[in-house]
Amino acid sequence: MLRPGGGCVNAEDPIRSAANTWAGGGPGIPVVLAVYSGKDCTGDMLVNLSRGASALALPDDGQSTFSAW
Repeated sequence: MLRPGGGCVNAEDPIRSAANTWAGGGPGIPVVLAVYSGKDCTGDMLVNLSRGASALALPDDGQSTFSAW
């Protein structure tokens, strides 16, 4: 069972595409992934992906990601 949580991670290299590979989680647990243009999850949100979703290209290079579940 997944406990509620979340956090921000800074990327070592620019993020140019993204995928939320967590397809599980069970009913009622929306696992989300957001990519931001700045470090420490600041700047513009470039994409917000629900579980199982992906983006082949982002409008700008991402510098950090935030996951919540």
